[in-house]
Formats: sequence, structure tokens, C-alpha cells
Amino acid sequence: MRKRRDTWEIMGDILEAIASSSKKETQKTVIMRRANLDFRTFEHYFQRLRKGEFIIVREERVGKATRVFLAITEKGEKFRQLSKNLMQLNDN
Repeated sequence: MRKRRDTWEIMGDILEAIASSSKKETQKTVIMRRANLDFRTFEHYFQRLRKGEFIIVREERVGKATRVFLAITEKGEKFRQLSKNLMQLNDN
């Protein structure tokens, strides 16, 4: 049985989902699905990543709707690499 993900693993998964996108920026809902998170959980970690300056957020108005795009910062990329390395060590 798989254990529950901890805070650092979830944040790493979100950053990994952003980094693995073929585009420079990715929509918020796409990242939420790739990281396998429900809306409430995603929003919690999204705010932490935003406040920590691990991601950049850009909003775009399309008619009445607002699309939210995310991009990873240099600081976020460093965190993602560290998280990935720690998870590999943990798996061994």
C-alpha cells in the first residue's frame, strides 16, 4: 500500500508537473490533474509555492473567464531537483 505524500513531495510533484510541460507556461487545471490533486489541496500548496516564489503566476482574461498560467522560477527549479534527488534516495 502506498503511503500518503508529505508536503515536500506534493510541492515537488506540482513543480515537476509544471517543468514537464512542453510549453513555457501551463494552465493551473492541467497541473492539478498531473499532480493528482483535488482543488482544495492544490490551492493550499499553490499558495505556498507562490508565496515562496517557486512559481510565477500569469492571469489572462478570455471573455468573462480568467485563465491562470504557471511557470517555474529558478528557485523552483532548484527545489524540484532537490526533491527529485531526495525521493530517489528514499526509494533505495
